[in-house]
Amino acid sequence: MPKFQASSIGGKVEYDFSEWGGPDGVVEEPTRVAVKRFMKGAQKVFKDLGLRDDQDGDEDSISPNDLVQTMNDIDDEEIFDKLNEGLLGEIAQLCGAKKHEKEIPPAEAGGMPTYEVTYEGGSPSHAVLSALPYRPFMGFFGYLMENIMNPELSRPATTQSPRKLRSV
Repeated sequence: MPKFQASSIGGKVEYDFSEWGGPDGVVEEPTRVAVKRFMKGAQKVFKDLGLRDDQDGDEDSISPNDLVQTMNDIDDEEIFDKLNEGLLGEIAQLCGAKKHEKEIPPAEAGGMPTYEVTYEGGSPSHAVLSALPYRPFMGFFGYLMENIMNPELSRPATTQSPRKLRSV
């Protein structure tokens, strides 16, 4: 009887940003909880910006292609920047960064309490991802989605992917 071999799903998720002045390294294998948190976070970013349309009524699924296609289809620069920043934070956390939120008191924030968000660590870090130009960022994003969200795609001779990804 055939057996499952973990090596059949690909290998390490490596990156090299040296062409754009960045580092190279390996994305730490995320936990199932981290993947679920990423998918929920990405869905929340889309929903908060009015970009998520749950036509099929399945709130817990979104395909990696939907994420990339939506980013490519947005014409409004302000919405694109908000989507990019929201997804950037989610990707950084998927890559191991720790998110820190510090409340800024209303007196210092012009009457409304706000939060200052920073990220620590990760491979690649939030700062490295933020510094990438659009094409390398989108290329890495697609590569990450392919190798983490659909590990069977990283196997040689595999071309089909699931229509939707479900939260773990």
